Amino acid sequence: AVADAKLWERLATFSESLGEYEQATSATLQQLKFDIESTSALQRLTDLYERTGRIGDAIEAIGRLAKVQPGNRIELQRRIARLQSKLGRHDEALAAGEMLITVSPGDPDSYRFLADLAFAAGRSSIAVEALRKGIRVSPGDPTTLKALGKLLADEFQTAEAIECYWKALEASGESDGQSSLISTLSQLYLRCDRFD
Repeated sequence: AVADAKLWERLATFSESLGEYEQATSATLQQLKFDIESTSALQRLTDLYERTGRIGDAIEAIGRLAKVQPGNRIELQRRIARLQSKLGRHDEALAAGEMLITVSPGDPDSYRFLADLAFAAGRSSIAVEALRKGIRVSPGDPTTLKALGKLLADEFQTAEAIECYWKALEASGESDGQSSLISTLSQLYLRCDRFD
């Protein structure tokens, strides 16, 4: 069985290198019949499905990969969410983003990722709430503070945006980032005709 799996793997790799994606997909599926937990085969299958526009199949393959490779669950969950969003399945994408927060509740990147998904789905209130939760988890994270500030500024919630940018400025230790923040703050103060 191992020898058969290796033969199918070679055929899949060769076919993929020639750009024969359907044949590579078929060979990979055959390989998985002999080695159902092959992470390399599941990864290749996911990539092939994505490359050929079979997004639903790619999501299913990622789910299989997540069962075999639980240590990589966070990145795989992000990938599922991105693909769901790409298909226009915004509710499913947001659910995958929420699952990501459940898996890693202390990571502000997870909250920013959910906010990006929500914003792409046209649900800015969910995006704002996700970023606020991210700030509660990590109050000194300048990236999340800037993201919330930008979103609030875009929503014309200028006073709160200014407050976020000030906190980001205080939390930021880099001089390049500070000059950009100061420029943004100046524009926001001009918007509300306030310089205090």
